[in-house]
Amino acid sequence: MQLMRFLGFLGLCALAGCSSGGPTLTPVSGTITLGGEPLANAIVRFIPEGETKGHGGNGKSGADGKYEIIANRENNRKGLIPGEYRVAVSLLPAGAKPIETGEKELVPEPYSNPRESPLRAIVETSAKPFDFAINKK
Repeated sequence: MQLMRFLGFLGLCALAGCSSGGPTLTPVSGTITLGGEPLANAIVRFIPEGETKGHGGNGKSGADGKYEIIANRENNRKGLIPGEYRVAVSLLPAGAKPIETGEKELVPEPYSNPRESPLRAIVETSAKPFDFAINKK
């Protein structure tokens, strides 16, 4: 009887581990620079394009300009579904709330515009860094 309980417990553990799954994600990270300097506190958005499935993801860069993408709508899982992405980078002045204050974006157009950014990334099944160097205008 105890063996049956133990096996039942193992089965439940296996099911619990599988239920947190979802699509297989590839880790996505890299470095953002603006004018040759690390860009801190920027929001980096990966927006799916073409036939790419999923909702994309975003991350925030640290003081060293490094970022790591968290998939949107995938329970805060790190990485993205393999495919083609447009990348937009945004940075507002510290504490700014653009709707309330009208603060201006610090990353030049078109890089901060999710519809017009020329930055692209092709995420494959194996991880590689996506570093983006943005020129000041």
